[in-house]
Amino acid sequence: IEASTIISLENKYEFLTANSSNYGSGFFIDNFGNKWIATSNGLGKYQDGQISYYGKELINKECQTSIVYSDRLGNIWFDLHYTNQSNNKKVVKFDGEYYTIYGKELGLDNSYILAINEDNEHNIWISGFDNFCDKSSVTKIDNKNITKYGEKQGFKRYINTSVFQDSKKKYWFFGNKNLITKDTKNTILYEYRDLLDSNNIINDYAEDEDGNFWLATDKGVLKYDGNTFKNYTTNSGLDRGITGVIYDTINHQLWFSTLQGIVSISKEEINKQNPIVKQYNKKIGFDIEVPRPGSLHYDRQGNIWWNDNIKQWKFNYPAIKQQKKYPVKVKNILLENKNVSWVSLLLDQKKGTKDDSLSVLNETALKFNKNLTKEETRLMLEEFGDIRFDSIVGSDFIPVNLKIPFNNNNIRFEFASLSPSFAKYAQYQYLLEGYDKDWSSLNTKTEASFGNMHEGDYIFRVKSLDVLGNWSETSYTFTVLPPWYRTWWAYTLYALLFLGGLRVFSKWRERRLRYEKEQLQNKVEERTVELKKKSDELEYSLADLKSTQTQLIQSEKMASLGELTAGIAHEIQNPLNFVNNFSEVNKELLVEMKEEMDKGNLTDAKEIANDVIENSEKINHHGKRAGDIVKGMLQHSRSSSGIKEPTDINALADEYLRLAYHGLRAKDKSFNATMIIDFDESIGKINIISQDIGRVILNLITNAFYVVNEKKKLGIYNYEPTVSISTSSIQPSRTIGTGSSEGRIVQIKVSDNGGGIPPKILDKIFQPFFTTKPTGQGTGLGLSLSYDIVKAHGGELKVETKEGEGSTFTIQLPL
Repeated sequence: IEASTIISLENKYEFLTANSSNYGSGFFIDNFGNKWIATSNGLGKYQDGQISYYGKELINKECQTSIVYSDRLGNIWFDLHYTNQSNNKKVVKFDGEYYTIYGKELGLDNSYILAINEDNEHNIWISGFDNFCDKSSVTKIDNKNITKYGEKQGFKRYINTSVFQDSKKKYWFFGNKNLITKDTKNTILYEYRDLLDSNNIINDYAEDEDGNFWLATDKGVLKYDGNTFKNYTTNSGLDRGITGVIYDTINHQLWFSTLQGIVSISKEEINKQNPIVKQYNKKIGFDIEVPRPGSLHYDRQGNIWWNDNIKQWKFNYPAIKQQKKYPVKVKNILLENKNVSWVSLLLDQKKGTKDDSLSVLNETALKFNKNLTKEETRLMLEEFGDIRFDSIVGSDFIPVNLKIPFNNNNIRFEFASLSPSFAKYAQYQYLLEGYDKDWSSLNTKTEASFGNMHEGDYIFRVKSLDVLGNWSETSYTFTVLPPWYRTWWAYTLYALLFLGGLRVFSKWRERRLRYEKEQLQNKVEERTVELKKKSDELEYSLADLKSTQTQLIQSEKMASLGELTAGIAHEIQNPLNFVNNFSEVNKELLVEMKEEMDKGNLTDAKEIANDVIENSEKINHHGKRAGDIVKGMLQHSRSSSGIKEPTDINALADEYLRLAYHGLRAKDKSFNATMIIDFDESIGKINIISQDIGRVILNLITNAFYVVNEKKKLGIYNYEPTVSISTSSIQPSRTIGTGSSEGRIVQIKVSDNGGGIPPKILDKIFQPFFTTKPTGQGTGLGLSLSYDIVKAHGGELKVETKEGEGSTFTIQLPL
């Protein structure tokens, strides 16, 4: 039977036909490029437009062949199907000269043979069903043996429709609703039952160059990358009814057959998350039939072949790749949704209108499907007479350098691809630069409208995508003129009016400023007199403020002196009492000594004299003690010399602790507190102004005694007022005051267990005149003066407090 060729759509397809008594159901292209067809008349070989048949002597009216396969050695394998003997199916190997028949007598008893495949070791695998589809099995034929695999080897019913060994030498056993993978030792690796539901069927499989495995199923495409499966069910063309798949090593792309046609994915797109697919079907202009499941092949020229149960189709893909790229073109421009006779407008602008002009007739026939009457032309010229353009180009009469007035700013473009065969299947995207931000979505619309455009220059761009994946683009430039009130001469008029108004305003403003200047000068003179008066008052107030400040500071010093005096008075009382007591005792002893001398009792008189001498020494000691106390009081009361002298800081702290305590006891006999002393004896003497530092220590201790006494008055159960003072020498972590961070410093800490300082006033306690004591009990200068004295010594005065638990003031001085 001769092969006939049907030429359709620029010779992109051809197929082999058969008459009603001979049809082809199996097709295979061997490694030598030969095309083999399983027909009702036997095994056919298609070559040079002719089909040659083999095995006719094996074929009769009760025997047909439906499957054909070629192994790598060139042997052709096909089946013999006896229509009246359901259990007598055979497989034939044809080596080009001899036939080898495998049948039931050789252990091959498949009722239905579904597929013939070859593995990497040249073993032939035959898949099918036994006993009228009751059981499934796979038979392997090697050079020596025929081995059958069934349920005992893990193959369940309806599992085996085909066998494939991939590039990693792993076996894949396919079934309608499941698949199994095994290694070369026939050990089951995976069973993928969960991938396919009860209504899904595997139709075909393929491995690409990257080792990905692809499955074509009734419900989409499955891809296995060696680790996981991915289901492609939402991509256009890959969602339903995938009947076949092959990987084309000539064109380096995947081909899928579907219920609509065929689909391709290039190698560049295969590993993308959402690959771009190209479709070839009747909907987009390719008049091809639906391929039979598993029938896709490709030849050495890159043509794609398939079978539709009646014919063998050839898809001339190389010709498709060489398809000419056709441009896209603007076909018409409408304003206000109306066609415009651009030729008539141009002739009117040039004052040479001819109603019978051939160009006018051609254009109106093209755009209006009729010739315009004189009245219709007049009305069009009135409506669009303000439009300007330079010329008209092309057979579609498109104006060049179009300028449209603002009242005609609604424009519509009509465009189309110039492909003679696929124009109606093209898709388009457009963008109006100056109006749109993004391209439109891809669609089949061949027009685009834009309205209410602002004045300015615009570029209309349109792209077309044909069914072969070719893009074309064109553009059209035009201008929308501004309304009269936004033209250059209008802006010139606005500028002149503005300048005139500015001139008038300037004159008015000049007179106004002159008047305001006079008023301001009068106010300045009046204000100057007032300010001079207030300046005198402020100067007097400043002098009064300085005097008051001096008095407050002196008051603070006197308050401090009062505290000291009370303590000294109490302290000096003890030595004076000793002096008075020992003086009276000496007087009595002298009288007694005189009586003993009169009696001549010299021994007793000498003993009494010794007692007098001892008492005199005690009187002298306590007199000197009283003198030291008076000397310290005089030093504290007089102004500081400002000269630093070596001072025993431990002795100074101890003395002022006792003086402060006795001072408070002199005011309040009920006052009592526990005093804790912890002095570092290794400090020695430090250079300070002792009167000033003593005043600081006295102030801190006095405040500490005050706060613990106030807390005691609250009647807190088991509360014991406690004030502690300590000294220590430390190595600082940073520079203290003006001292070096390399030298040591001395710390004097005064702590109490009073009520603490509230956080909201903590940053105010060193401010002048700030006090929490009742009116008349404090000036608010004690801590401020103490802070300044410590700073003047190059040190720091810091405080740590916890409300309700007490405070610790720390004096840090360079050693």
